[in-house]
Amino acid sequence: MPTVHVYRIANRKIGHGHAVRCLALSDALSRQGWQIIVHESMMVKWVMPGDVNVVDIYDATAKEILTLRELAPTINLNDKGSAKWFANMSFLHTTYLDSPCPADAPEHEIIAGTEYAILRPEFAAARKYRRVPTSPPRTVFVAHGGSDPMRHTEITLKALERVSTHSRLVSVVLGSEFDRDIECTLPGLTVYRDVSAETMARLMAQADLGICSMGLTTHEACCMGLPTINLCFDEYLIGTARIAEAKGLLWTCPPETEVLADAIERHGNSAFHLKLTSRTAMAYVPGRGATLVARDITQRFWKRMSSC
Repeated sequence: MPTVHVYRIANRKIGHGHAVRCLALSDALSRQGWQIIVHESMMVKWVMPGDVNVVDIYDATAKEILTLRELAPTINLNDKGSAKWFANMSFLHTTYLDSPCPADAPEHEIIAGTEYAILRPEFAAARKYRRVPTSPPRTVFVAHGGSDPMRHTEITLKALERVSTHSRLVSVVLGSEFDRDIECTLPGLTVYRDVSAETMARLMAQADLGICSMGLTTHEACCMGLPTINLCFDEYLIGTARIAEAKGLLWTCPPETEVLADAIERHGNSAFHLKLTSRTAMAYVPGRGATLVARDITQRFWKRMSSC
């Protein structure tokens, strides 16, 4: 049985999307006959020559990636930092950060693109329940990650309080590490805590407008055809969000109450743009990325083994 060593770190500061993404990929690899060994740090363990490494660590360095590559083929899902080779599973394209593409790179990278976004299979399965978004939005979906250290949830609720909409429902999903109480006077507000992927997908499919922070939730929303306003605070994320916005997949907004309230009014009152964004996002993120990446890893592995 071939073995994949998965190196991943997730915490309140960098978010939990790294862990969820690795979980989705690990499930897909398990179904294709791989044994999965998970490591919570970049301390290199003993790796057999026939193994494969997958790294999804925010600040992995080029030296660490090269060390793993000397032991076995290594796929680095990190899309930021000083690591030299990576497959970027975000809205950007595969890029070599500090040198031209080496001749042997295809043995150590995955073809990148948002169609390869690694999501739990529940999201692809729930796409059939997507209904046409209404304007103004009758249902608003709010999710800002596992712990939301930047308090985007509070900013969003204050912005929604300033937007006058009749008979509106607001679904707020709080992560497992969200440790604050929500104080809000919004009518029609329902708060969900630490929901399953299936529930998350269902809530997205039923909503007309989403308000999220850039990250894995953004990919999930695109897969579900949920038009979203994405709050950005990180310079790198802002650049990524603008590329996605230019493709017509979402809208971006700084985490400021007044600006967000204006964005909700502007985007929510355009039925045409809600529908167009929904269709474009679904076409761009089909939700089969975990299966595609797992299949690519498996095919490359057996091709390499057969040539030995």
